[in-house]
Amino acid sequence: HMQGQEESGDEGDDSEEDTFDGSKLNELIYSHIEQWKNEMETDNKLLKCYLDAKLTTKLTRKKMAQIKRDTTQLKQREMESAIMSLDTTRMALQEAKFWNAQKRRISRKTNLTSDKTGQLHDDE
Repeated sequence: HMQGQEESGDEGDDSEEDTFDGSKLNELIYSHIEQWKNEMETDNKLLKCYLDAKLTTKLTRKKMAQIKRDTTQLKQREMESAIMSLDTTRMALQEAKFWNAQKRRISRKTNLTSDKTGQLHDDE
């Protein structure tokens, strides 16, 4: 008895499919279009995110390179100033040496007049 009912139900479905329902088809098409639109939007968003990430990476790389260049320049400047201060130190030392020599010469002259002449010759 139930089997008979199922068959009659199937026949009913067939008769529904035979009658063309335009609104149902439109609904189906529209739902597909909506789905595609959503998928495209998602794809576009993903693409935008990807491009943003790529740009950010590029900018980050640029920034890193800039920082590297800056630090290199800074190191160079620091080295240059260190060299300059070394030169200044060297010049100061040379000057000190010169004045020290002058002082020795003067003291030697005064020593020559004193009794320490022999001692002076021993030093030399």
